[in-house]
Amino acid sequence: QSDRAKRERAFADKSTKLRSPLFFINPTRLSIRNLAKHVNEADLKRLVIGALKKALEHKLVTPNDAVAHWRAGGELSHSEVMRRATDPKLVTPVFNEKNTKESIPSVFIDRDLSGGKKTVDAPSRGFGFVEFTHHAHALAVLRQLNNNPIYSAEFASGGKHAAEMLKQQRKKGKKAKNLKVDESGAEFVGEDGNVRVPRLIVEFAVENKVKARQQAERIAQKKANKIKQKIENKEKQPSDKKEKKKSRGALQRAKKRARKDAGEDADTDGENTEAIKNAKKPKTEEKDLTKAKAPVETAPKLVKPPKKRKVDPKEEALEDM
Repeated sequence: QSDRAKRERAFADKSTKLRSPLFFINPTRLSIRNLAKHVNEADLKRLVIGALKKALEHKLVTPNDAVAHWRAGGELSHSEVMRRATDPKLVTPVFNEKNTKESIPSVFIDRDLSGGKKTVDAPSRGFGFVEFTHHAHALAVLRQLNNNPIYSAEFASGGKHAAEMLKQQRKKGKKAKNLKVDESGAEFVGEDGNVRVPRLIVEFAVENKVKARQQAERIAQKKANKIKQKIENKEKQPSDKKEKKKSRGALQRAKKRARKDAGEDADTDGENTEAIKNAKKPKTEEKDLTKAKAPVETAPKLVKPPKKRKVDPKEEALEDM
């Protein structure tokens, strides 16, 4: 199936959907078709980042594109559009390479899950979607990737095989009809006998309004839950701080200090235990000595004075005689 047939089918499908008021063109989401089966989410994100950097470098988008988008959207009044258009600070949004998720929130590859495989292992269906934060970035990537043969060999379906056929044709200077072409390469040969290298088909995605609104609500709810969870974690653990990981040298020095403090300088374990026992014994002996040296002083007993005997006066007169 040629590139032209694929593009015509995509255009017909988009036109059919847009006849219904339920569908609209998403200005910040790209649909990328004709992808090779081996391209995964990481490869697609790498492709988009490289294309965006090149597009911004070559100035494929300007602030005038943003003004045209505001006018076509109909969400802003004419006076607001004119105010923004005449603003001297109006520039194309900058792409932050250190935080790519800020400009490219999501990348998705549609996969065939009919075989019961996991999403990661399931084969690709040959198309995907890329979400952008700014319309200008999405437009820049579209202008850089769409119908560009530079990306065919690595990312387009059948691009590598077609590129090898084209190289062979240029080298021999013959028409493709005269070259040895297998069944898989016959679809890349045009009516004039020249090799046609397949290219990526990139356009703004056509989406259902209801589903898009539900998806936006889910994303907003997920962000709100993350923020709420962070606040709760901070309230629960306000003073907890992550301990710094000690270096190897610091750990060794700490072990040496611990051994020194514990008195582990003996050669064998037996000597260590005896030293510990001997160290404990003097304490008890010292306690006994202190008890012997300092006897308990007892208070002297009080002696009662002898009682006076009562003397009869008659007996006392007899004693005097």
